[in-house]
Amino acid sequence: MSGAAFQTVVRLIVLGALAVLAAVPVRAASEVDDAQKMPTAPMREQVLRLAGDSTRPVTLEATLFEPPGAGPFPLMVMNHGAKGDPRTVPRYRISFSIDYALSRGYAVIIPMMRGFAGSGGQAVIEGCDDAGMGKLNAKDILAVIAAMKPRREIDASRILVMGQSFGGWNSLALATIAPPEIKGIINFVGGIRSSQCHAQDAAMWDAMAEFGRGARLPSLWFYGERDELFPEKVWRTDYERFTQAGGHAQLVDFGTIDDAHNFLGHGENIGLWVPTVDAYLAQRGLPNRVIYPEYMPAPQPGKTNYAAIDDTASVPFIGRSHPEFYEKFLRETDLPRALVVGPQTASLQSGGFDPVARAMDDCHKRSTVCMLYAYDSDVVWTGPDPGQTARIDGVPIFGKAAQSRTQGVLQQFTSLSPDCTPRDLPTLNLVQQPAHGNTATDVADEVPNFPSTNPLAVCNGRKTRMLRLSYKPAPGFSGVDFLAVTVAEPGKPAQTLKYAVHVN
Repeated sequence: MSGAAFQTVVRLIVLGALAVLAAVPVRAASEVDDAQKMPTAPMREQVLRLAGDSTRPVTLEATLFEPPGAGPFPLMVMNHGAKGDPRTVPRYRISFSIDYALSRGYAVIIPMMRGFAGSGGQAVIEGCDDAGMGKLNAKDILAVIAAMKPRREIDASRILVMGQSFGGWNSLALATIAPPEIKGIINFVGGIRSSQCHAQDAAMWDAMAEFGRGARLPSLWFYGERDELFPEKVWRTDYERFTQAGGHAQLVDFGTIDDAHNFLGHGENIGLWVPTVDAYLAQRGLPNRVIYPEYMPAPQPGKTNYAAIDDTASVPFIGRSHPEFYEKFLRETDLPRALVVGPQTASLQSGGFDPVARAMDDCHKRSTVCMLYAYDSDVVWTGPDPGQTARIDGVPIFGKAAQSRTQGVLQQFTSLSPDCTPRDLPTLNLVQQPAHGNTATDVADEVPNFPSTNPLAVCNGRKTRMLRLSYKPAPGFSGVDFLAVTVAEPGKPAQTLKYAVHVN
């Protein structure tokens, strides 16, 4: 058999084009139900009725989540936000902050403030006395903490308090009366807007100064630049008034993102706050390492250089035969979003707790081969594993292994006559540069190793001239690097070959 031949033997795991494409379930953001917004791991959820501040008797509705095991668990108190009529606010039970705490081994208690959801009494409204309002709510939160302390599964010596928006405000108020067992206060976009106050910003700034004077422990703050309730000038002045009055706080500006006030409600924001929270908890002597990873979404996959995000034709299986599915993915605005493809199906999932896991589960209902192709605005496909091959629209993609900082041969090419006489070597052209390494070519005398099914196997054992394609990863890189070449013998059309180089 004449012509260019590959010495490396590969096993095809995917052949041909997509024959049948099952219907792709696509959910809009409004259609993602509560079950898809929470981990699939057991949450051990309990709804409790607990006494509030004894000086103003009331029964509060609270939700308790516990991680696996018998404890005792450190306790995280998560304080809810508020918008609209308090009575119409549902019981707060869905937040990536809750998932985070469970993954670190905390039990989580979420008290509903008086007048909210199933809690008794009336919501606290104090006109422009924002500090007084926060401190009254803080006394209810302390009462809930006191009710949790005797429970055998709770480690009452290690307590963390978090809050979002109205809950962040109440958490900062709590810092002024916090007992020693409360080790940390984290404020996510905290603040307050009272319809009964004619000078809302000034009232909040005065209250922040009061909180700063009385704060008993350092706190961690998160704010962004597109907050619909608290513009940047407002929260920066909050921080100035708090710290100038003597409060200690670390301010994190998480930048310009959409829906900034609902910062904790979007999975794509996890990377913007989890590392900083971990570091803060470590400083405060609180647990900060993952114990139960099932309570957090899978880490965001890294971008690969297989193709540009808008290159529909390069999408495996569906790019040419069913481009409308990929175009639907590109139009989806609810993040995070994930596209998984397989030989007989494709699945797009967006929003919620872990769209990657949902898309993979959905794909596996119809196909044994399922691959995550795109996540948010990045192509993340890692190609075939080392030693395997995918064939997309007739173009083979070879999975190869490479070692960090080491140059290795990816492929060897030769051209032989049926009697093993050497012919002119093929011409090799690099048509897709690797993003994380460099290629090189050279010619060497090597012994071929054609498979027994190849007529040129009779040439095995004899040295012959071979063109070698080598790759060396850039220093410090680990992951997958894609490259492509064309190979042609004189008088014959060029053939495109692609490589997915897995660097360890």
